[in-house]
Amino acid sequence: MPVIPAFCDNCGAAFSSGIFLDNCLNVSLRGNKSGPCPRCGGIGSVPDGVFNVVDGVIKELGAFRSREETLNKLAEILTNSVERNESSAQIAQKIRDEAPEISRLADVLPRTRSELYAFIALILTLITLIITNIDDDDGATERLLEKALEKSMQPHYYIPYEQPTPQSRNSPCSCGSGKRYKHCCGTLI
Repeated sequence: MPVIPAFCDNCGAAFSSGIFLDNCLNVSLRGNKSGPCPRCGGIGSVPDGVFNVVDGVIKELGAFRSREETLNKLAEILTNSVERNESSAQIAQKIRDEAPEISRLADVLPRTRSELYAFIALILTLITLIITNIDDDDGATERLLEKALEKSMQPHYYIPYEQPTPQSRNSPCSCGSGKRYKHCCGTLI
């Protein structure tokens, strides 16, 4: 059974990631870690990508692209297909071959030409909107979350739990009536 390798982040050694695959198509791996490294004891990274594993042979279909690269590739596939008047099946096959990380889109393409072109126009519009709003290098969301977590861990945000002291029967009632507790809210049934 084939093992997907991991590469140590410290020393670069290749070792078994513990991910075993056999007879699988379009397996997507992203952000996986494995360890410890047999050479230095560090943590290793499993290569990101889309893999086919058939009869014990691992074939990498392609490394993961960034979101922007993937969307640009999809836009290129769709615009070229419209220019060439390709059918829905041809477009679906191109998406599966050239952008396997979004191959599910190929399954929902409409069959009629008019619906297909309307769908492509909608997808291209969405891609344009998404790409204009992508800001991969900013990381503002992560920084905001880290700041919020740091603030919440500061001592002045902790409110210690205090065990409520039971009211004595002769103390004033806490409801504000001015009566003693035993004659107001503390009456026995």
